[in-house]
Amino acid sequence: MIDVFALLSQKLKINLELDCQDELLEITFQSSSGNILEGEIIIKPNLEFNLEVRSKRLSNKIIEATKLNFKKEPSFKISGRLDEL
Repeated sequence: MIDVFALLSQKLKINLELDCQDELLEITFQSSSGNILEGEIIIKPNLEFNLEVRSKRLSNKIIEATKLNFKKEPSFKISGRLDEL
């Protein structure tokens, strides 16, 4: 994965873990170096998905840019259907 905006890293290796449970495909991922990027994707049989991504490095940049005092680490959430991407 290459981050063209240099928010995370120029080259980032991601470890994936796949699990099928109760007809759901659950994918968890984490960068191999520290907590740069992590998250999970849940895919239902009808191809609906929920994706949540967290990044300590990106959170720090957001906090620094906005001077906000977050109580929790911000995350990005996306949902939709895979066949509509």
